[in-house]
Amino acid sequence: MDSNENCQKFAKKHSKLIWTVIFILIALATIFAVVSHGRSFSLRKLILYISHSSNGWIFISFLCMFGFIYFEGAAILSICKELGYKKNRRQGIVYSAADIYFSAITPSATGGQPASAYFMIKDGIPALAVTAALHFNLLLYTLSIIIIGIVEFILFYNVFLNFGPLSKFLIVFGFIIQIILMTVFVVLFKKTVVIKKIGFKVISILSKLHLIKNKEQKYNKLGEITDSYSQYSEIVKKHPKIIFKALAFNLLQRISVIAVPLFVYLATGGRIIDAKNIFAIQSFAVIGSNTIPIPGAMGVMDYIMLDGYSKVISYGNTVNFELVSRALSFYICMFLCGIITLLKYLSMKKR
Repeated sequence: MDSNENCQKFAKKHSKLIWTVIFILIALATIFAVVSHGRSFSLRKLILYISHSSNGWIFISFLCMFGFIYFEGAAILSICKELGYKKNRRQGIVYSAADIYFSAITPSATGGQPASAYFMIKDGIPALAVTAALHFNLLLYTLSIIIIGIVEFILFYNVFLNFGPLSKFLIVFGFIIQIILMTVFVVLFKKTVVIKKIGFKVISILSKLHLIKNKEQKYNKLGEITDSYSQYSEIVKKHPKIIFKALAFNLLQRISVIAVPLFVYLATGGRIIDAKNIFAIQSFAVIGSNTIPIPGAMGVMDYIMLDGYSKVISYGNTVNFELVSRALSFYICMFLCGIITLLKYLSMKKR
């Protein structure tokens, strides 16, 4: 093996560690920005805020956080089962944890699905079935956000109006992008020939304008993608039950993580009658941040949460509430997913 190959293997091996370090640094910077938002913030007040919270409600919020991991795995397992590859719940949690963790630490969440696919293929699921399951689950994941967005805009439009101008723009922009993505996914599944023709035309124009090179290579790549989606479409048509069960699990996944701040709010003395507004604010924050590429989505989520919660929670507790909610719904979740993924990988290497 020559020196170039050794360098490539070394870089690939350590890239995940590098992105983990970058993720931690960005997380610390985001937390610092949130803390700076509250002029009266102090670590002592945060500790008192946590110590006075109800353990029962905090435990329920922790269960909701774990539900975010569990229900994605359940959705993937339900699709695989319909395709003829039945796996157990523990394996489903690993697939989900790998997806969530690597989506968080890689730019634009590019590492999530490949990491999940790695473990699925190691468990004996064919590559085509793995790709079909993950791509179709991504489609339903997007659809679940759109459904939640529609419900929130109908039932809690008054909550949306309380956001500042920038938050409103981010929420509306995120919702529109989700609809566009959903449309693209559906067209890819149903009208791959149309997509291929349009793609070839665009590649040809860009090539004539000297904006891209290797036109034939781009043609071949687009052909591979559209052919794959054509195969996935046929799989889904043969197994229509995939849609309903997997969509239900995707909705439960989104609802479970959105509910984390709701139970933190109740744990810290919030009124049950106002809890629905906390749920609505968090739903809008998810919609507004979901289409922003990682790591920018972390800052956008915190910004929208602070903006929304400052209208509901007393000024002195807004930052404390945001930090506790975010810690449970995101940072502890990422840590848990990282541990699950690492333990599974080490057990595989040991075998």
